[in-house]
Amino acid sequence: MKQKEICKEEINLFYLWLCGTIGKEKGEDKRIVYLCCPAERDTLLRTFLEEYNAQHRYSAFKKAFKPTTRIITTKRV
Repeated sequence: MKQKEICKEEINLFYLWLCGTIGKEKGEDKRIVYLCCPAERDTLLRTFLEEYNAQHRYSAFKKAFKPTTRIITTKRV
């Protein structure tokens, strides 16, 4: 049975990879690119999953990092 959601450890691993702490491109910080360039997010995610041979987890990661479209409002008093 496939796991449909990603776990805390997978999120931490992805974050460490984005920071350049682990992986083939150690020392290269990809966080700014991931945050500022929506077109590159999918590419970075696919690269991360390929590096760890986890392409089958793509949809779970995509769902977890999907930007929210709801508008959060706060009531000011």
